[in-house]
Amino acid sequence: MRIPEIVPLTHDLFSPLLELEEQANNKKAEFQQAVNKLNKHVLRVETRINQERETIKNRLFELDREEKELQEIIREITKKKLEASLRNTAFDDEGELQTVKARISEIPQEQEALKELLEEIKVSSEERERYNELYDIARGKGQETNEAMKQRFPELKKVFTVINDQFQASIWNEGGFSYEKALSSASSKIYELQKGE
Repeated sequence: MRIPEIVPLTHDLFSPLLELEEQANNKKAEFQQAVNKLNKHVLRVETRINQERETIKNRLFELDREEKELQEIIREITKKKLEASLRNTAFDDEGELQTVKARISEIPQEQEALKELLEEIKVSSEERERYNELYDIARGKGQETNEAMKQRFPELKKVFTVINDQFQASIWNEGGFSYEKALSSASSKIYELQKGE
């Protein structure tokens, strides 16, 4: 029985694959950096939008609180005015009453304007443009990474074939190459020759 020829596992066998693997890893790192920049930009935009919305919501809350406080002031001043009228005494808070009424009449307009602003808080054209730019870069890096990964396939197949052959040759007494069978074949031959057969 002849010992099958097997390509040895050497550094030269793996070096082309390792070189391609290094290139692919570099491309993956570039892709990850591009994705990180894209995500960082999206986070900045999201943070800005959330902060602006929160500021407006807080202002709306403050206006609601102010309106309630002013209504309470109007009730108190109106009560004093009615008491003065009933007792036929002087009422000195008319100016304050008019100032408070004027302010309370402005609040609904401010609330409406703030609600409109709240609806208008969106991604700006500059932010969208920067997003598109970063997205295109990341997509390009992703395509380069896919190409680099595909370039490894022929070398992977070659190395896999050699490793598979090595594995098959290492299986003892299971249908693959067996050192015992190779030696047994030689022993049988020499035995036959000794007997003169």
